[in-house]
Amino acid sequence: MEHIGSGADSDKAREAGSHIGHYLKELGFNVDLAPVADVKEGNAPSPGDRSFGSDPSLVSDMAGKYTEGLNSEGVIACYKHFPGLGRASANTDLEKVSIEVSTEELISNDLLPFTDAVKSGSEMMIMAGHASYPQITGDDTPASMSVMMITDYLRGELKYNGVIITDALEARAVKSRYESGEAAVNALKAGVDMLLLPGDFEGAYNAVLSAVQSGEIGEDRINASVSRILTLKSRIEGI
Repeated sequence: MEHIGSGADSDKAREAGSHIGHYLKELGFNVDLAPVADVKEGNAPSPGDRSFGSDPSLVSDMAGKYTEGLNSEGVIACYKHFPGLGRASANTDLEKVSIEVSTEELISNDLLPFTDAVKSGSEMMIMAGHASYPQITGDDTPASMSVMMITDYLRGELKYNGVIITDALEARAVKSRYESGEAAVNALKAGVDMLLLPGDFEGAYNAVLSAVQSGEIGEDRINASVSRILTLKSRIEGI
């Protein structure tokens, strides 16, 4: 994607999405966990060559065209890693990551591709990343488990009512600090709909079940996520 972005030809991004979407659909997949919508700063290691570039408008345009290509083949896109990992000094798969950025900087740069995607009406999901943003949230809670980031901003401020999935919960940024069950419950309480790759699947499942049975997580919270997932599946099947 870095190579495509360097050419600044968004039609190439759409062609890539269409090509990838075509063979994924033939193999029976209906979701591609892409595009990477991170606006890269310098030599940030996390997005690497998966990012379209360092210009937020270009990244937004390229990600949008890639999504169009996927959708044309009946495949759902997944923008990642909300609210943006382009400034990360390390990879959350390998270690805890804290990004020192103000709300104003995040909104004017990193968040632009996500904001535009929400407005586009494309068939898409959003993946929440595991970096923390202490200048914004006031603590080191990963974005994927932050009520402020997920419910208050993504759901409330941006009015996004689509499916939100976590980045892989087996990442070191998570498992170095949380048990699988705790991470799963925290993410659902923050407003996430789907939990990707818990380090201990059984532990995560049992913790969520116990949280619902005890009332820590309301059944209506679970039902809202199920409704979003089924709605998206029904729409993509109709393309």
